[in-house]
Amino acid sequence: MSFLQHFAELPDPRSHINRTYDLLDIVFLTVCAVLSGAEGWKDIEKFGHKKLAWLRKFRRFEQGIPVDDTDVPCHGNACPRRIPRQKVAGSCPVIGARTVP
Repeated sequence: MSFLQHFAELPDPRSHINRTYDLLDIVFLTVCAVLSGAEGWKDIEKFGHKKLAWLRKFRRFEQGIPVDDTDVPCHGNACPRRIPRQKVAGSCPVIGARTVP
């Protein structure tokens, strides 16, 4: 099962007025950025702008990259502040692709 298939039916807890950015885009961006060394929302945003063309190979990112103050759902252990920084080398089974240099 691919990353996108695994999270395709993830419920979106945000209010309909706070859904500027697609939830799966946010989750995908966050996971890729954290696996590449991001340590907070500013790092995630910087990663997203730098790697937008690569990210769009997998997702549309129609609204672009969310800014660091976007209303991002953050529940329990899913919060990036609680995900330890990981150094990942070689293939990444979570996203089914090579890690981003």
